[in-house]
Amino acid sequence: MEFNAAGARDKLLALKAKQKEQWRIEADQLDLIAAWADEYQWLPEDDGHALPGCERLINRGGEGAPEIAEFCSLELAAGLGITDTAATLLLRDTLGLRARFPSMWTAVHDLVIRVWQGREIASMTLELGLEDCLRLDDELATLVGSLSWRRLKELIKARVLEARDPDGVETEHERARKSRGVEFWGDDHGLRGLQARLDAADGVFLEAQLNRLATILGETGSTESWDVRRSMALGVLASPARALQLLQASITHELPEIEDVECPAKGQRGHVCGQVTVDPEALLPRAQLHVHLSADTLQHK
Repeated sequence: MEFNAAGARDKLLALKAKQKEQWRIEADQLDLIAAWADEYQWLPEDDGHALPGCERLINRGGEGAPEIAEFCSLELAAGLGITDTAATLLLRDTLGLRARFPSMWTAVHDLVIRVWQGREIASMTLELGLEDCLRLDDELATLVGSLSWRRLKELIKARVLEARDPDGVETEHERARKSRGVEFWGDDHGLRGLQARLDAADGVFLEAQLNRLATILGETGSTESWDVRRSMALGVLASPARALQLLQASITHELPEIEDVECPAKGQRGHVCGQVTVDPEALLPRAQLHVHLSADTLQHK
């Protein structure tokens, strides 16, 4: 079979046309999502006696974005077959992009940038005020299409840092520390995702304690994989008394044959739930610290 250059070219052109069509559909979907959200910029009138947990109007997209009914994301999630977290982020990015980056909103619909890129712009700048966003939008409008997406992202990050620290007195270390946090997402078949950013020392000790508890869970009879037992260990740490019971039972060699999920104290002779009964130092995790030194450092006096 011989190579058909004309046929390959025609197929590539057809593929590019389909790609453009897909981008157009994505942009149209963004319009529909924004229009759908606009229908929820109100709540039924009440008698003035709002109870805790009642629905309210909230701003998801940042300063300048419209307020929408708090629980409308649940309806969107059900309609699109996605999680509530995904629907919430979709509403946040869509409304934020439209209200705070009008030029980028137009760029999405002109197929200059993709929908996912527009959403990332809205997400990266969520902490900025409306004026800063509009100023950045004007700047991006002159650059989009001529700079790579990586360069544009670097510019956006720089502008966010400048807005956060206009005098430039905040160090990189201080900015990094402010990024610490914990995020949960999803609810897929009874499972939740977790992402965290914490101090390096805390991270080392947390990992060491997870490994220790995962080992103990294996000693109690769990046949799950190492990764699964580490995730179980993180759940154990959510119940300090349970974690204490397992750690102390391991130290005193009194582990039950199977994991006791009814009560942390059940079956443990002389154990008082939540009370330290061993040397507290023995409860601390043991972590390995690797120090990398150059030859110059070793020779320095």
